[in-house]
Amino acid sequence: MKKLSLKKTDRGINHYLHLKKDFESKNERITTSLPLFIRIMFLDHPNPWIKQINRFDFVKLVVVHKEFGKLNTIINQKTKYNKEIVKSQNNSLEISLLDFLNTEIISLNNFTYSVQEFALGLGYNGGIHMIPEGENKEKYDKLYEQLIEPYPLITLDLTRQVAQSLLETFEELYTLLTGSNTGHASNPNFAPMIVKDGQLLDGIFFKRAYIQFPIRAKKNKGIRICIEIKLSDLTNEQTNPLLSYGHRDNPELLIKLSVSNTMLVVRCVSFEKNKTLTIDISQFLNAFMKLEICIYPNGEVIVAINGIMKANDNLNTNISIIDGKIILGSNLFGTKFSEFYEKTLSIQSVDKSNNMRFLSLYSLKKENVGLQNIPSKLIKREFI
Repeated sequence: MKKLSLKKTDRGINHYLHLKKDFESKNERITTSLPLFIRIMFLDHPNPWIKQINRFDFVKLVVVHKEFGKLNTIINQKTKYNKEIVKSQNNSLEISLLDFLNTEIISLNNFTYSVQEFALGLGYNGGIHMIPEGENKEKYDKLYEQLIEPYPLITLDLTRQVAQSLLETFEELYTLLTGSNTGHASNPNFAPMIVKDGQLLDGIFFKRAYIQFPIRAKKNKGIRICIEIKLSDLTNEQTNPLLSYGHRDNPELLIKLSVSNTMLVVRCVSFEKNKTLTIDISQFLNAFMKLEICIYPNGEVIVAINGIMKANDNLNTNISIIDGKIILGSNLFGTKFSEFYEKTLSIQSVDKSNNMRFLSLYSLKKENVGLQNIPSKLIKREFI
């Protein structure tokens, strides 16, 4: 028997699992588990589950139908609603969780109801929450009397569509919280390409695409990132992000790798300490290059290409690996992109004795991994 845990974070995960079970089994209990899930996930304060959701700062998008938010289905003169919420093939868009919850999907007389208000309407009248008072009471009474009670099949369909959209978004977050280190590109419109015209590409192709990787904190450890990458001819002066590491709410450590014209730009930040290293990569274009970015625990910054150190500097402060993400193909916000091919990404911790241990390795070919010792002053360096 599984050991009972009453920790708030564990109970939050259980609410997700209960909702998933009700959805998959097509149980009508979903009209109770959905509002409870939304209340626990987003509304109860203080909420340790919210902190867990944001631990790695993943870009979280809900994939919905292109008609989402349009009140285009009329039940009667007083009632209309958004019938199409769940994405369909070649007919979808991505929005933030907050926008999803706040989008209006029902109109009754002078009242409109967002996704969150619809779910709470189910809950308020289903006995899992106190009955709202004042103006809210009238609003939720109308929802129950004019939609939920007289049209149970429509209500159930809306409930299941909202639940499906949230479950698809939270699935990757759940796997992260249970220890997964794999990369995530769950939003189809931002997924990189592996095959084109039926042919396997010689690397994963990124163009308006990204993959996110969780990074777990390691106190007093530096970080080493090695990536095998191929860039095409670059003629614009715009700075295009290739890879970013950090957490948008934590200034303790940030790494940005980008390219501008034929210059590779590596920016490392720790609070108010920052260093920018630039390297001319014109000779490396149109071929795969093995790129290393390493920040040692004492703040030393190393950039190497094809096993040779090309630049170094020092943040002049001690650093530690923080909870966050590496996002390959974009900035931390998932809003700016670059175009390139990628074969290998490895992430290692670095201790004060220059020992390097693998945290994660993602590669299209088999790699030999093990303990490495690479001093910061070493000019000729192993790639991984």
